[in-house]
Amino acid sequence: MDFITNKVNQDLSLLYRDNTRGIKCSSLESYKGTIYELSKILNVDVETLLYKNHWYLYQDEFYYLKKRACISYILNELLGEYISRYMSLPTVTYDLALDDDKIVGLLSKNFLRSDGNYKQASEINFLNMLKLNFTLSNLSFNKELHEILMRIIAKDYFVCMRDRGVNTLCEESFFDVSIAPLYDYEKSFSISSFLDYYYNPLFSSYSDGVRGMRKIDMRFIRRLFKNDPYFREQLEKMLDFDMLRALDNIRDDKKINLPEEVVQYYLYFNNLRKETMIKSLKKVG
Repeated sequence: MDFITNKVNQDLSLLYRDNTRGIKCSSLESYKGTIYELSKILNVDVETLLYKNHWYLYQDEFYYLKKRACISYILNELLGEYISRYMSLPTVTYDLALDDDKIVGLLSKNFLRSDGNYKQASEINFLNMLKLNFTLSNLSFNKELHEILMRIIAKDYFVCMRDRGVNTLCEESFFDVSIAPLYDYEKSFSISSFLDYYYNPLFSSYSDGVRGMRKIDMRFIRRLFKNDPYFREQLEKMLDFDMLRALDNIRDDKKINLPEEVVQYYLYFNNLRKETMIKSLKKVG
């Protein structure tokens, strides 16, 4: 099955059970202060808050409400979080947003520290910052940055991530840079746009990329697979990912129904992606 029919995909009621776990929208409180005060509390610039303004208080914490009307968008986010944890990557945690007997979207708690210095990854040129030259045979990043970057590439390439470029934040300090929790996974798992590349903002490559972001395609993946033992290990882990178990765990954790048509779509994506990647990687030897 290479698509989910609109009739099923646009009916979120199919996911809902009487015991579905989530946060009730009636429990959310609007913030009473000014947008400038909210900007300081959240550490989010005012310009962003003007169009991403669905912030609410829940149990004295700020949560962002992402309203979505499609099953695939909800599950893409939940699977994105699940796979990020599977790959030991920092990630937001999503709760289902419930309105009476309906699922209306997802809620995620603000993860930005008020005193943190955050930038879009595309604003930070890791190579220039660390005064390094990137070579496939010798990634000279510090060990932690190298390993997290390899895990991100393995995960994002497998799930056909289409908007990592604008959805990766880094926290910068005087001596170090770290990757903030990953978020916004909805543009993934698409067979209809089964692109074999994406753009990663954690590499700056002004001669080959979009807005200075490195193009990650199968040619690049094969070279990493051949030359970087840690990447090879992580990609093999991603290729061992059990999609059916993931869907079962999400269903049981959130107490939701998963229509058979939806399950079959994700299993089909999983099998097709693995088949395509394994066939291509065999050329490495």
